[in-house]
Amino acid sequence: MSTSQGPFQFFSGSLRGSSGCGLAQQGTSYGASSADGGASSTHPFSSARPFWLAAGGTTWGSFSEHYGESIFLGGNEKQTMQNLNERLAAYLDKVRALEAANAQLESCILEWHRTKSHGKRHDFNQYEQNVTDMQRQIEDSKITNASILLQIDNANMATEDFRLKYEAEKCRRQGVQLDVENLRKELDGMTIITTDLEMEIEGLREEHILRRKDHEEDMEANRSSQDFKVNVKVNAAPPEDLGKILAEIREDYEAIIEKNRQSLDNWYKEQSAAMSLAATPNPEQIQRNENEIKELRRTLQSLDIELQAQISKKHMLEDTLADTRSYYAAALQNMQQIISRCEEELSQVRHDMKQQNNQYKVLLGIKTRLEKEISTYRLLLEGNADGKGSHKPLRTISVVPDCCEGLTAEPMGCLSPSPDSHTHGHRLKLSWDLRRHRDSTG
Repeated sequence: MSTSQGPFQFFSGSLRGSSGCGLAQQGTSYGASSADGGASSTHPFSSARPFWLAAGGTTWGSFSEHYGESIFLGGNEKQTMQNLNERLAAYLDKVRALEAANAQLESCILEWHRTKSHGKRHDFNQYEQNVTDMQRQIEDSKITNASILLQIDNANMATEDFRLKYEAEKCRRQGVQLDVENLRKELDGMTIITTDLEMEIEGLREEHILRRKDHEEDMEANRSSQDFKVNVKVNAAPPEDLGKILAEIREDYEAIIEKNRQSLDNWYKEQSAAMSLAATPNPEQIQRNENEIKELRRTLQSLDIELQAQISKKHMLEDTLADTRSYYAAALQNMQQIISRCEEELSQVRHDMKQQNNQYKVLLGIKTRLEKEISTYRLLLEGNADGKGSHKPLRTISVVPDCCEGLTAEPMGCLSPSPDSHTHGHRLKLSWDLRRHRDSTG
């Protein structure tokens, strides 16, 4: 019996007669017992590594331990072939045994499935059709997505090509602009030099005109002196030809102008060659410039994204601020209404307190007068007053226990409410006839 653990163990036993199949959990070992109820031989099946079986229930490892040391370590060829044949025969026997065990296991599995399903079969054709349709839709979607991705890649490549062309054309345009600026500077220099030469030519022409005029004046003076018929013999050199002298001067200046022109042409050619060499694009410099441009573009994009984020955040904060302002404005308005109501109630309470204070003062005055009159009556009842004293007028005392407004005191000592006042409750009116009382007590 193998000690390895597995999910199931197949054995033959008493489940369905003598040839029944049983299914029990036994780790990772699948065992098939003998049909006669003898000891079962369990062989481990592992999903992670293969196993090998040899004849007699021994594993391939034990078989290799038994035979492996003597197969290729020496001996004659006949012994080696015999060992190989024995191993092949044992291997074939084990294959047949495993096939038989596999067939038995398959029959047991089928019987177990029949037992569990009770002969009922579910129709999964509809679900299979739905699954097939969904798989076809998934495949179509994958193809569509692949085509879209391909189009996106092509568009990105075309965009990159156009961008590279744009960068190259931009570099060329900048180079041409620099060349044009340099040529304009050279043209300005040539214009200045030409202007200077023209000014020199004008000066020479003026000098030539002045000399010709002086010569004509000298000739006129000589003619006028010949009228006096003065013969002066002078041993002088023969006169020089003025036209020849002017021609020589003109040739000299033309030679100077030609020399200056050639020097300017040579200088211009040298400058043009130097500028063309300087304008020749350097691959390394171009690569560095392109890298810098890419980095700057990425920085610009990140800054744009950050700017958009900050703008959205600003709008959100502005909306929040507006909501907060509106909320607090409504709360402030509500509080102002509450304060106004409280002020009205406070003014009403103050008015009521003022009225109650006035009523209290009136009632306090009534109480004082009542206490005085009661003390007087007590003195009269005790006989402190003289029996023969003067007659006192009749006094009427009106006691008003409830709150009443507008109480006035009568000038004759009688207390009564004013005509326009409203009294509530009961009135206790006491009238004393002092004279009758005095007579009765006398």
